Amino acid sequence: MDTTPSPFASKLGTNYCPTDADIIEIQSLLVEPLSRLRQIHSRIADLQKTIDELAEERAALSTYVDSHEALLSSVRRIPLDILQEIFVACLPTHRNCIMNAREPPVLLGRVCSAWRNISHSTPRLWARLHIAEPQIPADASLDAIREQKYMQRAEVIDAWLRRSGQCPLSISVFGCSNSFGVSPESSGPLLRTIIPFASRWRDIDIAAVNTTALEVLSSVTDKDVPMLETVHMRGISESRQQANTQWAALGLLNGPNLSHFSFVGACRDPIVFPLQWAQMTRLSIASQGVESPRPSFDEPTGRRDSLHVSQTFGSVSSSWMTVFRYRLIYLEKPSSSFRVSVHSVSPVSASR
Repeated sequence: MDTTPSPFASKLGTNYCPTDADIIEIQSLLVEPLSRLRQIHSRIADLQKTIDELAEERAALSTYVDSHEALLSSVRRIPLDILQEIFVACLPTHRNCIMNAREPPVLLGRVCSAWRNISHSTPRLWARLHIAEPQIPADASLDAIREQKYMQRAEVIDAWLRRSGQCPLSISVFGCSNSFGVSPESSGPLLRTIIPFASRWRDIDIAAVNTTALEVLSSVTDKDVPMLETVHMRGISESRQQANTQWAALGLLNGPNLSHFSFVGACRDPIVFPLQWAQMTRLSIASQGVESPRPSFDEPTGRRDSLHVSQTFGSVSSSWMTVFRYRLIYLEKPSSSFRVSVHSVSPVSASR
């Protein structure tokens, strides 16, 4: 319908008050437009009904088609062993896995029940774990909460490591010192959780090692760690003399296959570590302790291998190692301490 020019065009949008004659004329002008408007409303309602019916039919068809097309998805046809390899390839390569639902392997189990079953039955996905202690303020009123948090964390750790089957384990533990508001005893509960799996330890990295942690670890003997190859430790021991005594009793450092060892922290005498020096291929010790007695080394008759030695001490006379058949020695003096690196030498043994 074409609308003709209104005789009231100049009055539209103003506060003009129509007369009785104007009202009759306006009502006459609106008869046909109102009729047409009702027709349009009716037609739109009919069309909307048709659209709603089509939309409902489309939703039903889409559900039917999508559910059947899902059966044709190529990922469903991937053999189990290949899918497991894909899952393993999703893991981080520069660090151990964390207990977080936004990262694999936990994330993989959140996709669907099938993937959860596959991930839980793939031991290699659970062979690496980073453990962080709960950050809870040291408040006496929160003892019950703290205990509950540690118990929950320990249960998750135990379930995680049990899924690893018989795979060698790489475990890192981030402990909390007093500066974080956590008591020194806090490192014990989580370390006790991983002790039953010591026979499969391959790489162990423990940060913030205190006397409580050493007491827990002292229960592990060299016979308990047949697979252990690498140990990294960072200490915050309160008493160096007490710590040295505890280090000497740490049987896991005498493991039959331990070849890499690094330590950062308070250590008065590096020779206190009960290492099998003849099989060490990488050794790094950084300490603020005083200069230790100079050990003597005897060349073993066993295999020849390379040894990398890196030591940093507060005292400048820090070269406490003598080794046989140097091929390359790298010395640098960062600030007030020496760093000694020795490459490609025979294995060594140490005694006082």
